[in-house]
Amino acid sequence: MERNEVVTMKKYIHTIVTSPHDTDTCHYLQNSMRKSLIFKKGYMTGSTYDLGHYALQEAIKADNMLVMDFLIYNSFAFLQRGCLVPPSHDGQGVCANANGSQNMNDDDDDDQPYIYTAVQYGSCECLAKLLSVHQLAANGFCKNTTFLSHALTRMCSQTELDARCVAKVDARWVAKVDTLLRHGANPLLPDANGATSLAVFCNGVREMPAESCLQGRLFAKRECRVEKNHMAHVLDRLIAAMRQHVPRLSLAQGLVWSIRTTVNPLQVPVLCGNTCLMQMLLERGVDVNAVNEEGQNAIFIQRSRTGGGTRRTHKPGERSIAYTTPLSALRLLARNGIDATRTDKCGRTPIIHLLRFFPDADMLYDKLVFLFDCGVRVQHTSHNHETALALAQALAKQNPTNFGCILELLKSMIAQENATTAGRRPATAQEHAGPWHLPARLLE
Repeated sequence: MERNEVVTMKKYIHTIVTSPHDTDTCHYLQNSMRKSLIFKKGYMTGSTYDLGHYALQEAIKADNMLVMDFLIYNSFAFLQRGCLVPPSHDGQGVCANANGSQNMNDDDDDDQPYIYTAVQYGSCECLAKLLSVHQLAANGFCKNTTFLSHALTRMCSQTELDARCVAKVDARWVAKVDTLLRHGANPLLPDANGATSLAVFCNGVREMPAESCLQGRLFAKRECRVEKNHMAHVLDRLIAAMRQHVPRLSLAQGLVWSIRTTVNPLQVPVLCGNTCLMQMLLERGVDVNAVNEEGQNAIFIQRSRTGGGTRRTHKPGERSIAYTTPLSALRLLARNGIDATRTDKCGRTPIIHLLRFFPDADMLYDKLVFLFDCGVRVQHTSHNHETALALAQALAKQNPTNFGCILELLKSMIAQENATTAGRRPATAQEHAGPWHLPARLLE
């Protein structure tokens, strides 16, 4: 019976909080709800019967500032109840409450911290009002992430909206991120995976080419410019906030990105073909030769995120195609002086890595030529005694139709390497590669 009464009262609270008559709402909350035994029991025990907590959550979602002020300053909600205690980080990406317990009811949106609810549903003004309450902090943790990282994730996830609304929506989320940073949110605090807010932003931000206003669909130039400006603004605000906590912080330092793993900050935007973000990171001090845990810099070709890891279906007998690092991103890395001669921890060059793990890569021929032109040695042997020629021979033996031209290309590259080593004039790629050589205009 008591639970039925709670459900009934919650429905009425939802209706009255979202109504335009704030005076009637406050009168009901003060004279009817607060005097009920259900409210008193829920307030004292912090259970799901806490109607004051529920009313405040509804006021935040409805952006009802008057009712929210009334509830807070008349102590309808116990701001430090249960999982609402501003948590403290233990330095390992795990967050505990002041009493040492983990956050409760992470899957229940009605029992989340008020700052989380404001970030998820409320307005920027509502978020600022809550952050001005001394019991609540901007450095909270909920659903395995920080409030700041959650706001950045939400900002980056607005990809399904109509293009005409993007600029307006992005501005709202940028304002929320600014509000959290102004109230002391620390971008260096990690989420449950050890990733900082800057890493979360770079992982989630929308793909944007640096030299084009096309974004997979027709996109108005003005709105494209707005998005790029928002991207640069958020990036600069995060970096500035980090340096308030750690002066003279460099983006080349590992703690900027993760507390658990060695992160190559360029790898995600490179895989997405997000050349705009790549250029911004390089301009702000990210090392173009940064490596990941495998010792690979960004020129090591991986499966692209833009293709979702899917493969194109072909007619029977034709090889399937895997989407890998776009050539546009590789060219930008080359223009910024990336070291293409680097080997990973297994001694593999980018060419050996490509043939070993991604022989089904899209534009495989083009990318092999590009890596060779960047200075990758073709005759290098890995720690596991792998060579590019041996890998190409194995592929050609399995599928001579599709990989015969790749084998001939590798042989022509080896001939050019040998000619250069011997001091002779190397033959041109056209002379060696024969009918499989691509026109130079395709590599520009």
